[in-house]
Amino acid sequence: MVWSPEYPSTETMSKRIIDVLCSRNPSPMDLIIDGGRNTRAEDWILVEGWEPWPDFTYGTLTKLFHEYLNKSAGSLVQQDPLLTDDRIINDEKTCEVFLGRYIMPVVNGALAKMLPATKRARSPYIGSGSTIGSTADWAVRRSLDDGTFEPLLPGDTKLAQKWARK
Repeated sequence: MVWSPEYPSTETMSKRIIDVLCSRNPSPMDLIIDGGRNTRAEDWILVEGWEPWPDFTYGTLTKLFHEYLNKSAGSLVQQDPLLTDDRIINDEKTCEVFLGRYIMPVVNGALAKMLPATKRARSPYIGSGSTIGSTADWAVRRSLDDGTFEPLLPGDTKLAQKWARK
């Protein structure tokens, strides 16, 4: 799905943002994993422990953000059908490309609709970690009026088969 102000879809005009965000995502083919290795960076903050957060649920989040999620989806529309080659994910880079092409545009469009820009900063945006000077694969950031970016949340892409809490 992508956000397209130039080509609003009459089909999504009555949908809420939550309806669009919860619609079926494009699905990649079965992952072709070669094992690979995890990314490491010297400047990452060491996480000392893991604490479950049982209240971090769909129900809690939708209750907290219902005012934003129930806004009109407006021109958030579904992406064109995927080509077979777009669906092949064989490493973290191809996963990032898939997410950047088919998932993040609709999330960024929803963020822009839910959290409009202020006098100080634009709404949050998910983009490359390098835009905030990070070695992270991606980052949530805001553009400030002075042309700089405020980093909100860096992140690294991990395929499920490689990820572990330890």
